[in-house]
Amino acid sequence: MASTLTVSVTETLTLDGDNLGAVRSLTYTDVNYAYRQTLNVATGSMQTLLTMGAAPAGGTIVRANFRYARFRNADATNYVTLRLQKTGAETAYIKLDPGEFFVLSHPAIEVDTAGGAFAAFNDLDTIAAEANTAACKVEIFVATA
Repeated sequence: MASTLTVSVTETLTLDGDNLGAVRSLTYTDVNYAYRQTLNVATGSMQTLLTMGAAPAGGTIVRANFRYARFRNADATNYVTLRLQKTGAETAYIKLDPGEFFVLSHPAIEVDTAGGAFAAFNDLDTIAAEANTAACKVEIFVATA
């Protein structure tokens, strides 16, 4: 039987006396699998955090079943670079400063370094990370159908 995952973002801000805060939620009602892990990510090369494919395999989640992922840099000092990649095609890099997190709610990206018009989404194959100055702990949470 599937479980429900509710993801909520709370923004609290009062600026010049105005409350600009908000709470937004997204609910996934068909979650059958989830895992949470903390990895020690080294410097010098990318370390694979998540692999997606068309069919189940050891360490690979089925892309069509992907629902949600969160990656958090748990280090107090150094940043981590996340790499979202479609092998042989699109690659995007995201900087996570200490304590910051990145949320992914769909396994596709489109990147255009020339600043051109949108072409088409490409399915992600891997998400990897590399620490900047010293090894960092990275928290991973993934939910799938």
